[in-house]
Amino acid sequence: FGPDAIRYFLLREITLGMDGNFSREALVNRINADLANDFGNLLHRTLSMIGRFNGGMIEATGDVDAIEQELTKLAENTVLQYEKSMDEMDINTAIKSIWTLISRTNKYIDETGPWALAKDEAKRGRLNTVLYNLAETLRIVSILIYPLMPVTAPNVWKQLGIEQDFAT
Repeated sequence: FGPDAIRYFLLREITLGMDGNFSREALVNRINADLANDFGNLLHRTLSMIGRFNGGMIEATGDVDAIEQELTKLAENTVLQYEKSMDEMDINTAIKSIWTLISRTNKYIDETGPWALAKDEAKRGRLNTVLYNLAETLRIVSILIYPLMPVTAPNVWKQLGIEQDFAT
């Protein structure tokens, strides 16, 4: 499973300083649900669409709608909740706040339909806005997960074309 998956599972499932239960089945279920289906799906869909629709580049954005404002606000609140939770050593809550953002961003893809926007050149600005917001959310998530998954986060940075190592 790799060290990041095991670390993620333990931090997500077991409250710091408390006893917890471990089973292979619970590990596999958590990895499949959170890391593969939620986070992995968001990363794969975003990178695929950026590659397919914009040749791997994030272009200048167009108009920002209410849905982007909502996503941006959620991202800002996620960072604040994460910082508060980590300061209080409440790692479970910190992780849950990250996954709330990931889930909302996956829903954002379905709501905005970038595949449909890509078919209409007149909607190019809107498509760029959606793709930018997806990449930006992944950037934020990857920074937040770095303490939890120090191997995965830099891999996400590379896939997003981010050369700076935020860990230093």
